[in-house]
Amino acid sequence: MKAIKIFLFCTCLLMVACGDEDEAGNEHTGYAPASIIGKDLCLSKYSDMDNWYVKILQTRNELKMVAQDWELGNLSCQYDKTGNNQAKLKISYTITILDKQVRHTEELNILFTSEHGGTFSGTDKVSSDGNTYEQESSGYFTFDTGDLSDFDEEDTGDEDVDFSYLCNSWKRIASNSDKYLTFYPDKTYLIVTNDNGYREERGSYRIDVATSLIYLTSDQGTTKQYEVDLLIDDELEWRQYDQQTGKYSYEAYLYSDKDGTENKPGDSSGTEESESDVLYVSFEEVARNNIGTKRVADYLKYKLQYKNPENYTSSSKYLKAGICYGTSPHPTIFKDKTTQQSKVDPKGNAVLLSGLEEATTYYLRPYTEENGKVTYYKETEIATFGKCVNAEVVRIGSDKCKIDYTITNGTYEVTVYIYNYATEKATNEHIGYKSAGDSGSTSIYDIPDSWYADKRGLFISITFEDIDNPGRNYNMTVSTIDPQY
Repeated sequence: MKAIKIFLFCTCLLMVACGDEDEAGNEHTGYAPASIIGKDLCLSKYSDMDNWYVKILQTRNELKMVAQDWELGNLSCQYDKTGNNQAKLKISYTITILDKQVRHTEELNILFTSEHGGTFSGTDKVSSDGNTYEQESSGYFTFDTGDLSDFDEEDTGDEDVDFSYLCNSWKRIASNSDKYLTFYPDKTYLIVTNDNGYREERGSYRIDVATSLIYLTSDQGTTKQYEVDLLIDDELEWRQYDQQTGKYSYEAYLYSDKDGTENKPGDSSGTEESESDVLYVSFEEVARNNIGTKRVADYLKYKLQYKNPENYTSSSKYLKAGICYGTSPHPTIFKDKTTQQSKVDPKGNAVLLSGLEEATTYYLRPYTEENGKVTYYKETEIATFGKCVNAEVVRIGSDKCKIDYTITNGTYEVTVYIYNYATEKATNEHIGYKSAGDSGSTSIYDIPDSWYADKRGLFISITFEDIDNPGRNYNMTVSTIDPQY
C-alpha cells in the first residue's frame, strides 16, 4: 500500500483553477491568460520538466490529459483566471492499477512568472476503495510551448469545429443603436455602426479553431481579439476580454438579412428599409447553352423576391430595385454591373442574367433605391458552369455522340434528356448520384440524319441537381447536334 501511495503522489494532478493571491511585490504582471483552451499545460513535481507527471490539452470540443506511464480516464478540468498572474486550476482524473481505481482531484493555485510557465501549489484529494485522504501538491509548470507530441494530433476535436456559420450578417440585439457584423468567405469582414453617425470598418479576419478566438485586423492595421460562440442556430455571442479589468464584455447578435450598409448618392438622406421588407436572391438555374460541341453562352436564371411579399400588394409600394454583381465580394451599384427594374414583382418572376464567364464565381447583392437612398441586402455567391460541374459534348464518328462530365465540388443527381427530331420522341437517362471527384460519360447516342432539316439531329440537356443546395441546379443544353458529313 505504501508503494501505491508513493505512485499516486507522483502521478496525480489534472487541471484548471484560480488562485487568489496578493500580487504585491511581484514585478511581473499580465502573464495569466484568460483561457487555456488550445494551449498545452505541463505539470511537474520538480524544476526539471523532463520529470513531468501530467500534460493537459483542452480544445473547444475535448479534454486530453496524459501521464508518463499510465492511462488516465474520467477527466475534468476547470481554469479560472483570478489575477494578472494568477489562476485556479481544478483537475480530476482516474488511474487504473490492475483491478484498482484511484481517483485524484487536484485544486491548485497557479502563479505565472512568465508567459510560458511558473509554479503551483495546492491539494490533491485521493479516493480509492472507499477511503479518501488529502495530500499537498506543488511544483512547476510550463504553458503554451507548442509541444503536442504526447497528444494524438489527429484527434484533438478541432477538425469537427465548423465556423462556416460566421459567413453571414449579424445584427446586435438589446442595444439602442444599430451594429452589424458581416463575415465574407474571402476572410474579410465589415462592421457597420449607426449610433452617433454612420461608420464602417473593413478588414480581414483569422480564426483560431482550437481556442474559438477570432482576430480582426482592420484596413488601418489594428488587430483586435474576440471569443465567439454560436449559441443557437441564429444567435451569436461575441466576447472581448479587458486586460485592465480582468472581465469580459458581451454582445449578442441575431442572424440578419442585411449588412447595414448604406450609400447616399448626392448627399441625400434616408432611412433604411425595415428588416421585415428584405430582398433576397433565389436561383432557378445555372446554365450553359451549346450549339453542337461549341459553347455559346453561360447564364444565370434567378428570382429577386421580398421576404414578406404580402407587404407589397400595391404598385405604390414598389421600389426601384435590382442586383449588383461582380467577381469580387461586396459589389456596389457604383463600381460593378447591375440589373435594374422599376419594381420587384412580389410573385418573383425569373430574371435572366447573361454574358457571364464560365467557371467563375460571381457575387450577387440585391439593392433598393428610394429618394436617392440606396440600401443593400444580403450578398450571395454562385459559380457558373465549369467550376463545380462541367460537361462536354464529344462526337464519336460522324453520327454518334456522348457527354463527358466532371464534378469538382458538391453532390448532384445527374440526368439526361434526349429529344430525337426524326422520331419526335424523348427519352431520359438517369446517370445517378455523383460527388466531387467523380467523372464519367453518358451512353452513346445515335444522331439521326434526314433530307429534311427539321427531322435531323438531337436536342440534349444534362442536368446536375444540387443535393446540398436545392435550387442551385446546373444545366447544359445542346440545342442541336447534327450528323457530320
